Amino acid sequence: MGSDFGPIPLDSRKVIPELTKALHTTPTFDELSRILGEPHFDIGSGIHVYVYTLDKGTSVTVGTADKKTVLYVDRGGERLYQKKAE
Repeated sequence: MGSDFGPIPLDSRKVIPELTKALHTTPTFDELSRILGEPHFDIGSGIHVYVYTLDKGTSVTVGTADKKTVLYVDRGGERLYQKKAE
């Protein structure tokens, strides 16, 4: 839920440690949703590219085609997770 000025940024002190731990395995979209909550924006075309704004002025971006499998996770332009090719 946001304010009149846009979405309320996530507390990076809480979110980043949990996110980092989840990315050491093969994360599911449901798992990341429990950590990050509702996305602030969906900027994707063809796949969902969900953006979560953090309180430090950066963002986390999650790419998924089916809201189950996570294709990638970026933070501030750095790729944190990339699904391995099958």
